[in-house]
Amino acid sequence: MADYYFSGRFSFTRSPITALQDLCKRTVELLAGTKLSWWPLPEPEEELKVNCTRVYSQPLAGLSRRNRTFYDDIPTPLAEELFHGLAAARNLATGTRWKALRREAVYLEGTTLMRVLRNRSSSSAVF
Repeated sequence: MADYYFSGRFSFTRSPITALQDLCKRTVELLAGTKLSWWPLPEPEEELKVNCTRVYSQPLAGLSRRNRTFYDDIPTPLAEELFHGLAAARNLATGTRWKALRREAVYLEGTTLMRVLRNRSSSSAVF
């Protein structure tokens, strides 16, 4: 059984600017009474559910962080199984006192969550 290697990083806080932008967009949508298209700006992210980890995928490796990424929310126990070291990194991370900035996320580079899940059954993933 071959190992499947991929690169990425863990994050446990959000950028204050991104959090504020999402808050403003959601407020405008609430006042308008409908979801809006924010093109060319990114759509506001949904709130992360309790006991979930957000996995961002950037399928093309080597590109700048400004390239389009997409995300999926998965249960935290599954994330810990897929991404060895997530629990240890969480214990080492310094938290933030602002709840709106707290968020557990995995950023994949050069692959997607679907590829990781597909290869999980045929090999052991190494992050």
